[in-house]
Amino acid sequence: MSGIFLWLAQTFALAISNGALVICSQAYGNKNLKRIKDIFSFILVLNLSISIIFFIVIAIIPDKIMCLYTSDPSIVASGVEYLNIMKYSLLFQGISTAIINVLFSVKDVKLGFYSTCVSCVTNIIGNWIFIYGNLGFSSLGVRGAAIATLLSRIFEMLLCAIYFFFFEKNLKYSLKDFKPVLDKKMLKTFAKITMPLLVMEISSNLVSSAQAMITGRISKYYVSANSIVHTTWMLPNVLCMGLSSASGIMIGNLLGEQNLDKVKEYANKFITIAFLFGILDSIVLLLILPIVISFYNILPETTELVYKIGRVAAVTVIFSSLSYVLCSGVIKANGKTFDILKVDMFSNWLLAIPVGWIAAFKLGLDPEYLYFILRFGLVIKSVWGIYKIKTNKWLIDN
Repeated sequence: MSGIFLWLAQTFALAISNGALVICSQAYGNKNLKRIKDIFSFILVLNLSISIIFFIVIAIIPDKIMCLYTSDPSIVASGVEYLNIMKYSLLFQGISTAIINVLFSVKDVKLGFYSTCVSCVTNIIGNWIFIYGNLGFSSLGVRGAAIATLLSRIFEMLLCAIYFFFFEKNLKYSLKDFKPVLDKKMLKTFAKITMPLLVMEISSNLVSSAQAMITGRISKYYVSANSIVHTTWMLPNVLCMGLSSASGIMIGNLLGEQNLDKVKEYANKFITIAFLFGILDSIVLLLILPIVISFYNILPETTELVYKIGRVAAVTVIFSSLSYVLCSGVIKANGKTFDILKVDMFSNWLLAIPVGWIAAFKLGLDPEYLYFILRFGLVIKSVWGIYKIKTNKWLIDN
């Protein structure tokens, strides 16, 4: 539960860095390296400032934060212990996120991959040492988990900083480039792009919570079944997000070059690529689902529900691919984040969630049908994205 509050801080850093990615991708296409350096300086300070605010809040009232999520004294105590260590990780993660996203904009993606690997390996080893008490260390339980995660964030940040300041060849950023003040026009552009992204990040997690609250009340087997399907769904979904980032960077660079013919050509090609990718993701999901199930000791009723929901998830992942690539990739690259926010809010909060509630509590539909209804927002966003790209309306300034 303490992770929910930490997630909120991470959401700010991610939205800010993604907003910067849009601007920097276009600037790189326009060969405007100074703008990229200015944006990086700005988001580095902004990320650190927000991290410090969350750090101070956690340091002052960790118990009050935990009481927002639970009244159980034992859980509050464990959560406070976890937060008091993890608050330091916020200071490092904001730096790493800023560096990685800025490098993405200049087509340098190696660091993101290597830093993720280092973070994961460090976290796994740290958990083995500190949670369970290996290599002569005492078993620290919750504190051990927090220490392991904190160390992974420190190593990740050190790797990013060392590479960025000493080995990176495109920007060649140095301390003399540190000018974290944007002019009024650029600040307005940055805010216009970033604020909708922040709202969408928060909304996305609230949508997931609303989905769980609805479906968790209609079948005692659903929570376990959905957890297994979600675990299986994560792999193809990561592939979708990777393709989304690649499409956004490519389109952003072309927009910066003002090569609109190529922009239109590539945008239309990404519709086909996203669809084919979605089909591949669907096949992957169906193939690995039985393997994932084999690791669980579950009731036959739960297993049956896993397969039913899994088949529906294999359909929704196709629309997930289209939605990620077309909306969060191609269209976002032109800074149309408010348009994406509007269709996101409509498709989820005015359509999928209310209809899902009716389907669950008034119509009594089976969980697998409800699963699709609650994710129908992906269909709406996919259709909207295709329409915008085919008509070139996403390239028209509002």
